[in-house]
Amino acid sequence: MRILIAEDEKRASRGLRNLLESISEECEVIGEAADGKKAFELIKALHPDVVFTDIRMPFMDGIALIKAVRGQGMDTKFVIISAYEEFELARQAISLGVVDYLVKPLTLDEVEAVWKRLNEAEGAVKVCREEEAELKNQYPDAHPYVLKALDIIQCSYATKINQKDLAETLGISPEYFCSLFSREVGESFSRFLRRYRIERAKVLLMTEAVPKDQIPYSVGFSDPKYFYKCFKEETGVNMTEYTLKAYAKINLGLDVTGKLPNGYHEVKMIMQSVGIYDELTLTKTDSGISIATDESELPTNEDNLIYRAAKLMFDTYSITGGVHIQLSKNIPIAAGMAGGSTDAAATMKGINRLYQLNIPTQELMRISVSIGADVPYCILGGTALAEGIGEKLTVLPEMPHCFLVIAKPKIHVSTKFVYTNLKANELKSHPDIDGQIAALQKNDLKTLVSLMENVLESV
Repeated sequence: MRILIAEDEKRASRGLRNLLESISEECEVIGEAADGKKAFELIKALHPDVVFTDIRMPFMDGIALIKAVRGQGMDTKFVIISAYEEFELARQAISLGVVDYLVKPLTLDEVEAVWKRLNEAEGAVKVCREEEAELKNQYPDAHPYVLKALDIIQCSYATKINQKDLAETLGISPEYFCSLFSREVGESFSRFLRRYRIERAKVLLMTEAVPKDQIPYSVGFSDPKYFYKCFKEETGVNMTEYTLKAYAKINLGLDVTGKLPNGYHEVKMIMQSVGIYDELTLTKTDSGISIATDESELPTNEDNLIYRAAKLMFDTYSITGGVHIQLSKNIPIAAGMAGGSTDAAATMKGINRLYQLNIPTQELMRISVSIGADVPYCILGGTALAEGIGEKLTVLPEMPHCFLVIAKPKIHVSTKFVYTNLKANELKSHPDIDGQIAALQKNDLKTLVSLMENVLESV
């Protein structure tokens, strides 16, 4: 598969290239472009199969690039990579047929998953093309009655079809049709019809031809629950669940500037997403909220921020149904890395996706502050300045690519304990947050790191 990378940050481009080339020998990176205009020219000249493009680039942004390529009538596939998880950009990307929308920092697992989807999408296109040929051509030596039945299945699989009516249409008995079909095709009529419908559902799912919740009806199932059961049995994939990653964060600099009457502290800090993450799998249920986790120290009731986030979503948007959330915990507990907040943020994003609510990111951020001050940032991710109690966010230039060593001693220190025991009026020094912001704007990693300081270390 021939790939072109459009990314204006050289280290990010090089890192993505290394990830792609480590996945498969079939990944051939044929070019790199540092701006949208150059990428457009390379796409026209090289005709890549896939383009990985950043959103924000000089001269022509990622969305404009995709529109320009589509205007040329080219069927190039696109994967968007961005430091920001913005609903409106994601919506535009979907409308333009983008394969995926990835939020930096990228991980090997995410790129491997995209590679798999690209190959599956290619297979789906192949299936669509093959369907232009008649289904009966797959069984050229079958009995004429069976060939006629295959014609009917191909044309009418989305409608109500049963063995009795088909036999009547063919002018033969149901018993004879059942025996004849099984002998000629190698499986029973009902088994064949179910498998064919699921294959058509897979194509609809890959190509996003119809909304996900309409797929059962589009392939002839009247009961969605039965469809989901059949789909899982045939493919091993559960369409009623959604898995996502909840990334940890670190503070590049943290200053406390005052204390409010309600006891909260005013802060000024720069937060940065890192590659350590928890994984949450959300599954639709008929009612209620339940949590399971591999971390015995965590509660699984309403004391868990995951539960509170789920309840907030169900109450705020009057969702009918329930959710079961399986948490695989990797982020250290009580380490100042927003483990609970990022799990809550992922829960809100997951329910938004699972129930197809299409709530904008900014709206999720707005309501999430009631769960915790860090939750809005965890929904946003990337590099950001946080002020107020942490809920006032300003997106900053992304941190230069680098590797971090994070050490967590075998002690737990809660955020509440730290702030309660902080003597803000006795602080002798304060971090140069503005200096760090200037370093980010200049892509100056050395200065950024030299200015790292956290006043909470005084506790």
